[in-house]
Amino acid sequence: MLLVFKFAYQNWNTMTKEDEQAMVKKGAMTKEDYKDIVGEDYPEAAEETAE
Repeated sequence: MLLVFKFAYQNWNTMTKEDEQAMVKKGAMTKEDYKDIVGEDYPEAAEETAE
């Protein structure tokens, strides 16, 4: 599934950083996966808006 998220963000441009953050919140990927895909650390502010 991570490969799909990576292609969706990097190649197909069908996912945004916010979409990728939502996948971390849902547990579909880790913060490390987010960094690998987006190229930036997972923003701690996104943790605060999880609800």
